Amino acid sequence: MINIVLRLLILIYISSFTLYAQEQKTITAVIPKNFPPQHSLDNDGKPVGFAIDVLNEIAKNINYKVNYVVKDNWSETNQYIIDNKADLIPNMGITTKREKFLFFTDPLESFNIGIYSRSINKDITDYRDLNGKKLGVVSFNIGVKLSKQFDKSKVTVYKTKEEMFYALISAKVDFIIYPIPIFKKMILDANLEDTITQIGKPIKEIKRAIAVHKEKVELYIMLNMEVQKFIKTKRYEEIYRKWYGSDAKGWSQQSVITIVSILLILFIIILFISKYYLTKKLNAQLSQELEERVAEIKQKDELLVTQARQAGIGETLEMISHQWRQPLSIIQMAINNLQADIDFDEEITTKKLEALIFSISKQTGTLSQIVETFRTYSVQSDTKELLKVCDVIKEVIDIVEKNLTDNGIKIKCIKKSEQSIEVFKSELIEVLINIINNAKETIIKRGITNGDISISLESNENNLIISIADNAGGISQNDILHIAKPYYTTKSLNGSGLGLYISRIIIERHQNGKLSWKNQDKGACFNIKLPLNKKG
Repeated sequence: MINIVLRLLILIYISSFTLYAQEQKTITAVIPKNFPPQHSLDNDGKPVGFAIDVLNEIAKNINYKVNYVVKDNWSETNQYIIDNKADLIPNMGITTKREKFLFFTDPLESFNIGIYSRSINKDITDYRDLNGKKLGVVSFNIGVKLSKQFDKSKVTVYKTKEEMFYALISAKVDFIIYPIPIFKKMILDANLEDTITQIGKPIKEIKRAIAVHKEKVELYIMLNMEVQKFIKTKRYEEIYRKWYGSDAKGWSQQSVITIVSILLILFIIILFISKYYLTKKLNAQLSQELEERVAEIKQKDELLVTQARQAGIGETLEMISHQWRQPLSIIQMAINNLQADIDFDEEITTKKLEALIFSISKQTGTLSQIVETFRTYSVQSDTKELLKVCDVIKEVIDIVEKNLTDNGIKIKCIKKSEQSIEVFKSELIEVLINIINNAKETIIKRGITNGDISISLESNENNLIISIADNAGGISQNDILHIAKPYYTTKSLNGSGLGLYISRIIIERHQNGKLSWKNQDKGACFNIKLPLNKKG
């Protein structure tokens, strides 16, 4: 049976491969010239290495050829792709900072990061002996970030790993932080096994993958799909053994068990699908009409989302205009004071001018921050961002707080979580503002004095949960089951009946989360449950 499944998978792969049987295109890849075994130059100046062999195979499978640009070091390599002069870097450590301007495929391998010192330093036996010693790291390397844990050490950042290597040998630094496979090879090549020693266990594992410029979305998708297939092949294992002299990672006993399990699951799914289509024949015309109807509903929902967002931007502009008034009033007051001094021939001292400049500068900074907050909200992005939700809540509070205060309503975030997740930021802001506005309008409508809106944030093993609660008396039993239906409103003639309906679409379809509500304590509570991103 497993042979049958394998044959089916091969047929599927061959069928999918024909999609790429077009005119061959070129990928521009940039690499540092000396970073073995990932990439280096042979005697003819041609790029060679583990990353080169892997990228060449993957590019060939999707009918691309690779043009390599060689730079002297990682600093120049990073800048070259940041400037969008190259499409990708064949092999690079995955970090949060780099993910801001690069897409990373599924990992191809992983590096352990270690600490090395000279063997003669007998007073260094573990990490506790290192703080206060001279530390060497390489720019644009994870070692720069990891060096912060040695806050009493004097850190020197070198441009290349060779400069750092010789600094350690010549005692300019006492220890260094660098990927173990690369530094270990440098030690072996220099025959310094007895001179340089590793301190303790590895301090971090860094996954490495193909890094693609964020403007090359289609290329990234193709490469990632191919990487997912390629790392399971015999060819990947051969390349890994060629450059590392050991089995390719991922082909452990556990990996084999996992692959066999997946094949068995696929086989069961295929049997189920076959039985389904053999035992039940659906009417083709009815199926097509159903699909067209679903597509039409989705299209209408997306149009409603767009229209609601445009209306929300107008409401948010009104809130922001409230926030602008105070800093503008302070600026105008400072100018009036200066004009009064001029009119009454008062002495205008340097101290007065400095105070005036400081006041105006501070207020213009506030205005600029308000504009930036609105810009972030108003610009619709089609890419999820990895960010802290507590920071998003703070931006929302910055937008709505003045308007709420003017209506005698307090808002606060009573719990905080530093958890980061991937979300569409502007859409999450839109949902939070909509729920807060509903609470505000209910508080005003019901004449609640000392109105209060609180936002709590917590996470469990699988989800991050945002709760927005108010003291407006809760949702009536007649409305609680219907308030998220389209065009159902509790606001008489002033409501569109689309706010919660749109919010539910955004959370459940766009963010893969869940929006729910209930009555508690003195009012209503809306819960937004967002799935945590599982990496690895």
